[in-house]
Amino acid sequence: MEHPRYILYRLLYRLREHFDENQATRIQIGLIALFYAGLWWGIGVLAGCVLAFFVFVVTPDGPERSWPAVYVLFGTIGLCGIFGTYLSWKTYICKMSDLEDTAI
Repeated sequence: MEHPRYILYRLLYRLREHFDENQATRIQIGLIALFYAGLWWGIGVLAGCVLAFFVFVVTPDGPERSWPAVYVLFGTIGLCGIFGTYLSWKTYICKMSDLEDTAI
């Protein structure tokens, strides 16, 4: 049985070889943009959880202790997600214009 790292290396090498030989299609570019947007939303969730934890620890005890942490959590998720979606959209538009320029 082959080592998993070798299998992953071989898979990535063949994918790179495939994309070097073939031009990306509209669907592939869209899927990559969706992946990047989802990645940024995931980064926002992780960063929001960490920041919310620290805000919760620093906030003094009381009945309203959790609300600042909730605001920080959803604010961080929203900011990172919107930023990532914007970057993905701009990347998609740029790659699509490159695709259309080379098709002529």
